[in-house]
Amino acid sequence: MCIRKKRKEQGFKLIKITVVYDNNPYSKDLKADWGFACVIETSDKTILFDTGADGAILLDNMNKIGINASNIDSVVISHDHYDHIGGLQAFLNKNPNAEILLPASCPESKKICDGIFVSGEIDGTCKEQCLIVETKDCFVVITGCAHPGIVKMVEKSRDIVGDNSFFVLGGFHLFKEPKALIAEIVDELDKIGVVGWGPCHCSGDVIREYLRRRYKQQYVEVGVGKVLSF
Repeated sequence: MCIRKKRKEQGFKLIKITVVYDNNPYSKDLKADWGFACVIETSDKTILFDTGADGAILLDNMNKIGINASNIDSVVISHDHYDHIGGLQAFLNKNPNAEILLPASCPESKKICDGIFVSGEIDGTCKEQCLIVETKDCFVVITGCAHPGIVKMVEKSRDIVGDNSFFVLGGFHLFKEPKALIAEIVDELDKIGVVGWGPCHCSGDVIREYLRRRYKQQYVEVGVGKVLSF
């Protein structure tokens, strides 16, 4: 799915990313609802990225998947819109000791643990940050809504980790955009080094269908309950 470029060989371990909140259905036992959240599990830390809109749905979905809120070490919030922070208080009621990384607390890029970085604030219609996860084959860039622009967010990720291959996952905020503009944006991302695609939340059906047809095996259908292993 991803192609390694200019990477040093090192002892990579399995990284699992589970989408626990999304408005796109995937697992029939979970509730789909407008918003986004995913859990990144590594050998060093377990991180919750965003919290969806509704805490009860977030916690119920996590429970059904088998993810214990008490085992989350850090919470990274992409931006302060309700569909990304709505579940935070309910989560903190279950786990008040988790580290919380808000955009305002990360004006610059920051290393959370080995191989995982937050981009820091990126300017746009609202300030937003993304999460960058290093795997053996590529860097996974996880976005909440990509309000500053998905191209700008991947470029920022490249500034942090250098020229590499990228898998983009999350909301791209292109649901109102025409196919012609979407094609231009995808071309730009392709030139930057994006080799894998997992759009969900606010990305829209047009780009999902476009990527599904254009990239086939490099495109991943993402919805609530989807598990990606790297």
